[in-house]
Amino acid sequence: FFPEGGGASPCLEAGFRHMPSPPSLVEISFETVLVNIQRIPSEALETLPEQFVTELFEGVLARGMLNEPIFDTFELVAKTNERLDERIRTLNIRRLPPLPAKMTREWLKH
Repeated sequence: FFPEGGGASPCLEAGFRHMPSPPSLVEISFETVLVNIQRIPSEALETLPEQFVTELFEGVLARGMLNEPIFDTFELVAKTNERLDERIRTLNIRRLPPLPAKMTREWLKH
């Protein structure tokens, strides 16, 4: 919308020079899957394209969401997903050894 006389639009005058575009359906879907990753079984992830699963893993890492149950899921998927398997091996992720039960109980008392 340009007013008569060829002046600047009201949007430009108000400071709205560039409005960000809304997220695409793919971006919204990806974020939804990422937020709910702990609820998705490995069998469901195995049916998705390798690139998508690898990007999900990267998203989990970037958001600090990696925990043992989520890692277990990705580890199972990596058995059939070469790209993900290589990425996990590259990161050299190691599990923490379980604490002895006596130490755990002593810590909880304090």
